[in-house]
Amino acid sequence: MSADLEGALQGAALALAFSTASAAPRQVDLCAAARVPLLLGTTGLGTEMGPIAAQAAERIPLLMAANTSLGATVLQELVRRAAAALGAGFDLRVQDSHHRDKTDTPSGTALALGRVAGEARGVPGDAVQYSSVRAGTWGASTWSSFWARVNACDSATRRPIGGFSPTGRSGRDFGLLARSPEFITWRIY
Repeated sequence: MSADLEGALQGAALALAFSTASAAPRQVDLCAAARVPLLLGTTGLGTEMGPIAAQAAERIPLLMAANTSLGATVLQELVRRAAAALGAGFDLRVQDSHHRDKTDTPSGTALALGRVAGEARGVPGDAVQYSSVRAGTWGASTWSSFWARVNACDSATRRPIGGFSPTGRSGRDFGLLARSPEFITWRIY
């Protein structure tokens, strides 16, 4: 870790950037100039990042991901399939809840879920309804809903997880609990 990014890139094999959207263009440019591959996990990026990332990707391996958790990646595929299978009779809605210090709204994960749902339906991103909650100190929870009442959720928490239903209801929930503090829950109503 260093405040001197240019110096830190000298001899680096890989750079991981999870910072702010305003810092991302410089980070991408510096990594490209130093020929250091980059995983950019920063969210809230504007459309101006497209050309910057495309130019950098000509010089270095560049992976941009709104969320690097396995659960969120699997959830994107589930949402893609559900949106395609359920069709236009179901509204597309994404809700995310994060701690009060999260600055981007909707979150990058929420936007990614909305993007894949819209792509599966062949509709623009503004056809997806978003809602966001910023409060408390909990981790994160992002829901993608297809009204009437089909929900998928990716949740992360800083609290230890073990042997309980994440939604507090027994018998009706299926949860995948991993060794890490991340899980996916499918809730049936």
